[in-house]
Amino acid sequence: MAAITPQTASFHLSKLIEGNLVHVEKHGRHRYYRLANEEVARSLKQFNQVKLLREARTCYDHLSGKLGVDLTESILNACYLEKEEREFVVTPKRIT
Repeated sequence: MAAITPQTASFHLSKLIEGNLVHVEKHGRHRYYRLANEEVARSLKQFNQVKLLREARTCYDHLSGKLGVDLTESILNACYLEKEEREFVVTPKRIT
């Protein structure tokens, strides 16, 4: 169905095995390939959704993900917030 030679298929499958993306079981002359784990089995849509969630999301009443972390670090670096143990405190510095 892929319209490739058996040698090409074999080459690509060996690369997938090396990358721990697939596992092979040998039964006589036949080889059976399966995905290595659940993570590999995710669809592209699921992968993209997870990637977007890592970038930016809201969680209850706060911004989270990479965007939330980067924004918080920027605000801390500009001295608008100070971190005290597990909380942030707004500083007297104001935007001019």
